[in-house]
Amino acid sequence: MNFGVVLDAVFLEHHNPPGHPERPERIETLITAFDGYRGPIDRFPPREIEDQWLKAVHLPEHVARIQRTRGLPRYDLDADTHTSARSYELARLAAGSAVALLDLMREGVTGQQKSPLFGQQNSPL
Repeated sequence: MNFGVVLDAVFLEHHNPPGHPERPERIETLITAFDGYRGPIDRFPPREIEDQWLKAVHLPEHVARIQRTRGLPRYDLDADTHTSARSYELARLAAGSAVALLDLMREGVTGQQKSPLFGQQNSPL
């Protein structure tokens, strides 16, 4: 059984305030765990979401709101949702990676015969 994974150090660049459960250490732990995994694994790079899929699940106003935070060291969207300088780009990669895994499974490249797929990213989208 192959295990399809999208997990990349680029996602370490999304930062939340101290104490927030979605923090870079979670990604670091997963990277370390998958580096030590000896079973059959298919690794795939992050892929940016296509606008058609982003627009299918988010209102343009929401996407524009997140996009306006690009480059800001920190912006609080609400009490539990925060952005950092690269969060918009990282959110697009996170969403695109989830779609990519589904496409790869549908195409029979990975995740065959009910094999697991995994993508872990922290993002505000």
